[in-house]
Amino acid sequence: MKRLFFLVSVLALAGPVSADVDFQSANFWYRRCKADDIGACISFIAGMDGMNDIVGADGQRQFWCPPKGVTYDQMRVIILNGLEKVPEGWHEPFYMQAAAILRGKFTCAGDRRAPQ
Repeated sequence: MKRLFFLVSVLALAGPVSADVDFQSANFWYRRCKADDIGACISFIAGMDGMNDIVGADGQRQFWCPPKGVTYDQMRVIILNGLEKVPEGWHEPFYMQAAAILRGKFTCAGDRRAPQ
């Protein structure tokens, strides 16, 4: 009985989930990164940055190369600023938008594909 009560309590606190929500879109993550859930946003960015480091560790090119000392919160602000410039793309996946913004801001040495 305690387990059932716990389960019902958790479901009640979770709130409604809309089938229309695209949890991968920039629409969804923009709000979280702006104010709703900054911790989740920074965790997402940290995961993206970790994958970027793994790619670089294999001798392949990293997608972006931030200078030492750049924080995830700084990356969050850079991504938000970039998203605000192109709201027409917010329906696209957040990770693709964020990666393109970070790549444009933190180009890697010798990367000919980098924007000028």
